[in-house]
This record gives sequence, structure tokens and C-alpha cells, in this order.
Amino acid sequence: SKLSSVKLHASDSANDGSLTGLNLIGSGTVSSAVNVQGSIFATGEVSLKASAERIADATGDFSIFSPSGAIPLQMPTLEATATVGSASKIVAGAFGLTASTKLDLSVNANQSVLGSFTQNILADTTTHATVQAGAVVEIGSDTLTGESVSGLVRAEDTSDLSIELTPDEGGLLGSVLSDFGVSFAVLTVDRDTQAVVHAAAFGTATSGALAVEAKNSGTFANKVTASVIGVTYINGSDTVLAKVDGATVRGASLSVLAQNTSSYESGAKVSINTISGNTRALLTSADIDLAGALDVKADDHTKLTAGSKAFEGILGDYAGVDLSLAGAINQMGKTVEAAIVDGVANAGAVSVTALNAQTMVSRAEALQVREGSASLSTYNLSMGGSISSNEMLGETIAAIRSGADVAASGLVLVEATNAAIMDSTTDATTKITGGANSAVGVSVAFNLVGHDVSNILLLGIDTLLGLGLGATATPSNAHAYIDASQVA
Repeated sequence: SKLSSVKLHASDSANDGSLTGLNLIGSGTVSSAVNVQGSIFATGEVSLKASAERIADATGDFSIFSPSGAIPLQMPTLEATATVGSASKIVAGAFGLTASTKLDLSVNANQSVLGSFTQNILADTTTHATVQAGAVVEIGSDTLTGESVSGLVRAEDTSDLSIELTPDEGGLLGSVLSDFGVSFAVLTVDRDTQAVVHAAAFGTATSGALAVEAKNSGTFANKVTASVIGVTYINGSDTVLAKVDGATVRGASLSVLAQNTSSYESGAKVSINTISGNTRALLTSADIDLAGALDVKADDHTKLTAGSKAFEGILGDYAGVDLSLAGAINQMGKTVEAAIVDGVANAGAVSVTALNAQTMVSRAEALQVREGSASLSTYNLSMGGSISSNEMLGETIAAIRSGADVAASGLVLVEATNAAIMDSTTDATTKITGGANSAVGVSVAFNLVGHDVSNILLLGIDTLLGLGLGATATPSNAHAYIDASQVA
């Protein structure tokens, strides 16, 4: 006999409240898993869900944790996996397989000891929802609770992480100010979000709408709040994959969606965002037969914001000022792809679309100094100017390729759109007069598309003004094509 409904939900979730920095050390892995390796028969809904979540805020003096970056401050690593195994058979009126992660953490720390200290902060999430090869999932036409479809495989990460470091600048008084990086915060983010149906039987001819979705969202911020020093760096790997790989799919319709709406923000005298990864929706070697629409869509709205905050120094507080470039730099290297590769697909309308709607905003504010008790006739003042730049790499691809056989009774749409926005601004740099030993660099703002510069800050203003970027051409194109395939 069949059950009316089945729910298997695993959750590792807690609100840790307010912590000190020491409480974050060795916080370990937060994980949950649902793994079905058998049969489930139900007349109603079968819901399989794994979720991992940590919510906390932390304060304290972070100077001791990462001398020279040797001891990274590890945030809790989150893992959520929901799996239907290869020997499983599930019969249900509606079916949901979901994995979700959320790291919601705010760190507001001070730094009492300045010098070669790097706050190296690591944050990792793994979110996988998988139907393994050989599984059989028979789905009816009921609507899944809270959704608009009958069958759903979804992986989603919605993390928010905020780091704000406030250094004690008092120890710099009377010295030669020569390095923004005496307070340096690095945030390394690794996100792996995948919803995959392998060579399984997914749905029947009488199934309702089906969906396979992978989504990343949330905000990651890294800031040093100070008047004369500070470097921040966000280094992120952001992977979103929705894939039907070798599966046999039957139903009213099928949507395969990969979506990223995440934001990354860094702020300091020198602030850098470098984000890599991909957003992919793929149908590979599958056997698809639908009464209605087939929609394969990759949608990336990732936003990078880098701000080089105004330098506000009083010359009389320091023996001299000899600083290199200040900068606000964004680098995005992500592929956005939607594709039907090999296999057979019969449907009503067929849509394969890839949208790159990424946004990069960089702003370098003015370098401002006040004379105070210093005499500009004898004072050594050298400031390297400021750079604001955005660099975009990666392609936008929509394709039917590699022997795919696609039959549609309605419209066939293959569309790749690069609608990215790049905005780079610098304020006027302070002009110093009256001192033979004073020099202040100029400001430069530029955007690069399809060209890779290995280290913009090392090039110097003179090189940039001469356009000697040493850039490597890496085309960032939008391609929509049908190749070696049949579409009718």
C-alpha cells in the first residue's frame, strides 16, 4: 500500500548569537544530508530536504589570529546534500528534492597591533541536490507545497557575510607612513551549488511541470574602516550548475535554471574584488519528451562594488608620507552558459537563453591631506595617485550543439545576451603646492572587456597613462548558435 505523503528533512541549524573571535576558531563543519537508497511509494507529496545554516555575529581584537596570514580565521564550513540513490524508486503525486545553505555572519572587529598582519578569512559552502543514475522518480500532477511545479530538484545558497575591521591607527603617529597594507583583510569565498539529474527516469507522461534549479544569492562584504590605511581583498569562486545529464524526462514541461544574484563589496584605501566561476544550465545526452515547454536558462546578475575610501591625513601627525597607489579594482571572470548538448528533445516551445547582467562599480575617492603643523617646504610627501578599474572576462553562450535532435511544435529560441554594466570613477587627486619634496600622483579610471591584466597595481600610473597595460586578450563574447544538430 502507498503512504499519503512522506517528508524526510535533515537540518543542522543554529543561531549562535554574539561571539568573540576566539569562538570562531575551529568552529568546524556544519552539515546535513538526506540520502535515499530504497523505495518510497506515496499518493501525495514526497519531500526530501537537507539544510545547513549558521547565524552569528562576532566581535573582538583579531590581531592575534593571523600573523602574516599564517593562521586563517575559518568560518563554519557549510555542507548540505540531498540525494536519491541509484537503486531508488520513488512514486509520488508531487516530488521535491532540495538542498539549502545559509551562512549569516557579521564580524565587527578591531585590530590593536599593526604591521604585517593579514586577516585571512575563509568561507566555504557546498550545496548539492542529486538524482543519481539508475534512479526512478515517477511524479503525478499534484502541485508541490509552496511551489508552482509537480517535480523539483533544487540547490540554493543564500549566505550573507560581513567583515568590518577597525585598526588602531594611533601606533602610526610620528612614523613615516609608507604602507596602506599595515591593516590587510582577505576574504576567500568558495561556493559550489549544483542541482543535477543524472541518467535516471524523471517524471512520466502524466506528470505536471518539472524543474531543476541551482541558485546563489546573498551579500559578501569586506571593509577596513580607517582614515589613512587599509587594504581589502575578496577572492571568490562562485559555481552554479543546473544540469540534466543523460536522464529520461517525461512531463508537462521542464525548466532547467542556473541563477546567480550575489553581491560582493570591498572597501578600504586599496580594495579588490576578484570573482571567478560559472553559471551554467545544461541538458546533455538526455531523452526529453514534453507536452509543453522546454526552458534552459542561465542567468547571472552578480554585482561587484569596490571603493577606495578617501585618504584623510594630517601631515603633522607623521614624520613623512610615502605611499603607493590607492585603488578600487574589480575583476570578474565567469562564463554564463545555457546549452542542449547531444540527446533528443521533443517539446512545445524550446528556449535556450544565457543572460550576463553582471554589474561592476569601482570608485576611488580623493587623496586629501591637511598641513597641520608640518612645513611643506621641508616635508617629504609622496602619494602614488589612485586607480579605479573594472575587468570583465568570460563568455556568454547559448547553444544547441554536438548532435542534439530538437523537435518543437512552437517557437525555438536560442539567445545569448551580454547586458553587463561597468562603471569606473575617480575623484580629483589633491594637488600639493609650496614644497619641493612633495609629489602627488594623478587619478586614472578605466574599464577592460576581454583583456586580462595580471596585477594592475604593480603597473604604476605612468604605465597606465601610456596604455602599456601588458594585457592578454581573452575574448568576452556573446555566442548564440546551433551547430552539428537537427532542429525541426
